[in-house]
Amino acid sequence: MAGFLFITPPVVKVEKAEKSINLSGNHLPYLVCPDYFYNRDHYPSFLSGTGYIMPRWTLKCLYEEALRLPYFFIEDVFMAGFVADRCNIRKKHYPGFVPGRKEALEINPAEDILIHYMDHEHKFDVHKIVTSKKG
Repeated sequence: MAGFLFITPPVVKVEKAEKSINLSGNHLPYLVCPDYFYNRDHYPSFLSGTGYIMPRWTLKCLYEEALRLPYFFIEDVFMAGFVADRCNIRKKHYPGFVPGRKEALEINPAEDILIHYMDHEHKFDVHKIVTSKKG
């Protein structure tokens, strides 16, 4: 399974998040979790839900194990972390799966595969840049 790999990121506890609502770049806001739901300090390594590539054989195990494991509300951590680990699926980092916003001029069409959080105007800007570089 390949995508943007977060290696054992820290769990942001609810009380910490409430004190600093503007979380630094070191913390992803969606990784906030109440202690009663998950009481460890770190999540398992997981791939960003921006997207990932995986062999077809992994689908059956991911599906079946997702039904067996207790529900976890952060989908990226659940599917590409807990469930993938249960299936013994190796995770490989590829920086071309960009989990955050990237300005149009920063995009490298030769390496960037997926970019998250793009509004329609940003998509048009990126399209202009990418098509003009094909020359």
